[in-house]
Amino acid sequence: MGHPVVNRVVCRSLARFVLGVQTHGATTRFRDETVGSVRDVTYGDPHNPPDEGSTMSSYGGTPNPNEPYPQQPPQQPGPGPAWGAPAQDSFFIMNMGQEQGPVPYAQLQQLAATGALKGDTAVRSVSGGGYFPAKQVPGVFSSKDWMTAVLLSFFLGSLGVDRFYLGQIGLGVLKLVTFGACGVWSLIDFILLLLHKIDDAEGRPLA
Repeated sequence: MGHPVVNRVVCRSLARFVLGVQTHGATTRFRDETVGSVRDVTYGDPHNPPDEGSTMSSYGGTPNPNEPYPQQPPQQPGPGPAWGAPAQDSFFIMNMGQEQGPVPYAQLQQLAATGALKGDTAVRSVSGGGYFPAKQVPGVFSSKDWMTAVLLSFFLGSLGVDRFYLGQIGLGVLKLVTFGACGVWSLIDFILLLLHKIDDAEGRPLA
């Protein structure tokens, strides 16, 4: 048994320690013994404690100025130019300094097939933008280069390389085994290519 005065001091200290924190609903009350004041801090529903690592602002309390704002998902880019899907577009054609049209995409293909539209002819989409060569419109002209086909026909036409280049495999093989019909077929193909009379395997004119 200790001294009665010491026992009372110990008991008061224990009582203050036990009663220092009092929970009332969603508010936890902290008693500051040094100044005799009470500070209330709200954390939310005591029956649903916050997850580990959560902050006061995310749990319904006072916003934390050090907490970063949530990141927004990146925005998806919008669709590209309308003439990227040319079948649904129309075009203006610059012919001898005068603008003609609008011409639908299907008609633009027909003009290219008949030779009325050249690959270097300036066109522009009705949806906007400046002029550009007609050969840049997808599907109107062949992806094969006209000058490359002419040079292949002149130097390697007897081996059928020009036909292979255009994707015409069957004609290329036939031309190879006959050695360009002893040069006659090679000469005819060379002249036809110069006159833009030979298309690629998909029937698109060269530009």
